[in-house]
Amino acid sequence: MIRVLHVFGRLNRGGAEGRAMDIYRNIDRTKVQFDFIVHTNDICDYEEEARALGAGIFRLPRFTGKNFFAYRKAWLDFLAQNNAYNAVHIHVTNFAFVFLPLLKNIPIRIAHSHSTSDSSVVKRILVRVTRPIILKHCTHYLAASKMAADFVFDKNTKGVIVVPNAIDIKAFVYDPELRRRMREELKLGDSFVVGHVGRLSAEKNHAYLLKITKTLQNDRPDAVLLLVGDGQLRSTLEHQATELGVKAQFLGWRDDVPALMQAMDVFAFPSLFEGLGCAVEAQAAGLPCLISNTTPKECAIIPELCTFLPINISPEIWADAMLKQRGHIRRITFDEIKRAGFDAPEQAMWYEHFYSKGVTLNCR
Repeated sequence: MIRVLHVFGRLNRGGAEGRAMDIYRNIDRTKVQFDFIVHTNDICDYEEEARALGAGIFRLPRFTGKNFFAYRKAWLDFLAQNNAYNAVHIHVTNFAFVFLPLLKNIPIRIAHSHSTSDSSVVKRILVRVTRPIILKHCTHYLAASKMAADFVFDKNTKGVIVVPNAIDIKAFVYDPELRRRMREELKLGDSFVVGHVGRLSAEKNHAYLLKITKTLQNDRPDAVLLLVGDGQLRSTLEHQATELGVKAQFLGWRDDVPALMQAMDVFAFPSLFEGLGCAVEAQAAGLPCLISNTTPKECAIIPELCTFLPINISPEIWADAMLKQRGHIRRITFDEIKRAGFDAPEQAMWYEHFYSKGVTLNCR
């Protein structure tokens, strides 16, 4: 049995966490099993499911800098009792320098970059300063995109593996009847629905999206914004929506994101930065996507569905681009998304071999 230790801040709904769980659901768990280290005492969103699939959940204190030696000791204590891992898969690279030197007995040590920047200046500096430690102590480097690879590993680093963010493509396939039911459930009627999925945090640029939607609703009063996700900015954004008079539904985290995407007419993704983002899921649902030009272009799997726009321009330009998508005829895009390497079952097979052999794929 191959045992893999995944290291996260939290195991909540989010890009990296969701993709890890997609792999875990599809991997042959008679051959490969995951454990998770999280840095919180809170019960995480995926914790119950992960335990049911066979994972162990281990809690370490959050690294603050001031607790360097206590945090290092917590790792030493953990490793003294849990030392049978074939691989460690690290998804938190900004403080990995503390514990990476302690993992030398684990054969495969993977650092995985999921973002092209960080909202914290301190964390951005840490990534640059501690890069030599990551490069020295890891055996493999994975990234969600070339831009994400450059952010953590530097563009001159050889052998970085760009791995698509695996999704359950078939769950997103456009279904007119499901669209009808979801729009009925959400009381959307014939509204023009702008959708967004993501954590309600600064890098997702929701304040700008609210301004765009307000501009759109000035021309099309039937327009509605669906925000799927939650986070520390929820109450602030709800207040801003009320102040602007924006018709928006804050749905929180949902387990039926593929179905919710059926109800949307256009997907808006004005992030300040992304590792890759979930525009791929939107394309899998056949949705036209408006995406910030700070998002890696690799997310445009189906170019005719993707429009890249700056985030330092008037909201009117985004609103006009949305209106041009009204009447868009959706189609099934399953084959194109699968050919691009985003199919979770196929990628799970690759990971199964990777965790056991350290085989490389798509090295740049």
